[in-house]
Amino acid sequence: MVTKSGVSKRSQLIRNERRNSIGHLFVLFYKDFCEIEISILIWLVKQDFLNVFTLTFSCLPSDLEGAVRQSGEAAGLFVSSGGLRAIVELLIPQLQFLDDEGAQAELWELSRVFLESVIEETKCEKVKAVFPDAGAAALLEYRWKDASFKISSLSDRKPVDTADEIVVMVVPDYQMLENVEKIAAALSDDPPRPLIMWNPRLISEDVGVGFNVRKLRRYFLSTFTTVYSMRPLPSGAVFRAYPGLWKVFFDDKDRPGRYLLAKELISRPDAGDLEVSYLRK
Repeated sequence: MVTKSGVSKRSQLIRNERRNSIGHLFVLFYKDFCEIEISILIWLVKQDFLNVFTLTFSCLPSDLEGAVRQSGEAAGLFVSSGGLRAIVELLIPQLQFLDDEGAQAELWELSRVFLESVIEETKCEKVKAVFPDAGAAALLEYRWKDASFKISSLSDRKPVDTADEIVVMVVPDYQMLENVEKIAAALSDDPPRPLIMWNPRLISEDVGVGFNVRKLRRYFLSTFTTVYSMRPLPSGAVFRAYPGLWKVFFDDKDRPGRYLLAKELISRPDAGDLEVSYLRK
């Protein structure tokens, strides 16, 4: 028998059966998928994978060398996106005491890790590393004959050449600020070239330094973007890696050695932000 639409009842029955079968398969698939998804989630919790994921997602490095590599990647990404003046600051005690025996040697080796990370990220073959004094520059140039970057010092008559495409100043000191400013001005000429300062120490609170001088120094530093910052705190850390936001972490009391994200900010957190973040934890 044929209906008005020209379709037999048998054909309609076959189609309905097909629809029901497809619908049944979909329900079974969705049910199985949900069960699988829940099973995976339970397994992840049992394996403590979610805790590891939370720590990894926070982007906090696991050690000092990891932080240095990460800072190089952030600086390279900033330069590759068109940035010109960058500051990388690792405010870690291990890097602050340069007068300790062996500390400078370790610092220079870490600076090489940073430089190589910048080169790898930017693919730039003309990077100049400017060290604070001629003695260190000469020693490292002798030791690092296979380095993929050139070396000079702030005390050189001409520390930067026109062929240099990216300039990295390694721990420039406030006593050489005038030389730093001259190099920065030269790199701003057409075409402008990127300048990265790695762990600069350009701010001094010495009594002999006048207020106006300090003000000029702070203005000069304000023309730079802090593309990476790692600052440990008594019960947490302040962290930023370009292009991410500033992050405030605090210690996880339930899991020693782990951190929890307390707050994210567009600009560097001040004392008030830190106080509010830790009060809310």
